[in-house]
Amino acid sequence: MVNNNNPSLDEQVAFYNFYWSDLKPFGDYKLQRIIELLKILKKLSKIKKNPRILDFGCGDGRSVPVWSLVGPADGFDLSETAMKEASLRYPYINFKFGDACNSSYDSNKYDIIISQEVIEHIIDQDKYIEECNKLLLSNGFLILTTPNKYYFDRLKGGNYSRQPIENILYPTELKKIVSKKFKIKSCHSLIQAKGDFGIYKFISNKYVQFLVKRLGLSNWFYELTSKKLLNLHLVIVAQKK
Repeated sequence: MVNNNNPSLDEQVAFYNFYWSDLKPFGDYKLQRIIELLKILKKLSKIKKNPRILDFGCGDGRSVPVWSLVGPADGFDLSETAMKEASLRYPYINFKFGDACNSSYDSNKYDIIISQEVIEHIIDQDKYIEECNKLLLSNGFLILTTPNKYYFDRLKGGNYSRQPIENILYPTELKKIVSKKFKIKSCHSLIQAKGDFGIYKFISNKYVQFLVKRLGLSNWFYELTSKKLLNLHLVIVAQKK
């Protein structure tokens, strides 16, 4: 299913009820994102003690118990099926289903919102960011990850995800949307990517990769591509204005 037809909310719900109907093992990319988000949460927990956390678009909900190691965490997703199953697996966590652009949560409820690979599946992305802002307490934080359109436009075949809405963003587009309601504290990219065109022909070149590794510069090279926003996923940390 592709995103060009502006699927209705009911069509999206039906898709994700099926999508999350069975548990799939976490892939390497998912695990790397979880590790990165935990690092960010650890830093923010020094500012927000015992933070109340919302995983806003939590999928099957399996990441939420991980965040609860940092502070009390809730999960929210469009899929009723996923949230009911998550509630059975983790009865000590509050899961809720509904439209993320109209969540019906009380305003000023959370210290931190985690939005992991969600905004690209939203039609009204501005409304989603407004909802995140509304749910956060004063000076609360949004941690957001999303695929990097700059990279996927330079990959043969482009974006390989096939969910009902696939509205991936360039770094400049993402920053513009988020900055309407938030102060961006940091922006970097995660998971080194192998592309086919433009600068990725250099980054992905096997001789370049061999030389970087041989000189012991792998960490430096990754940090460089991260800061230059060339990697697979964009990661933004932003604070409520």
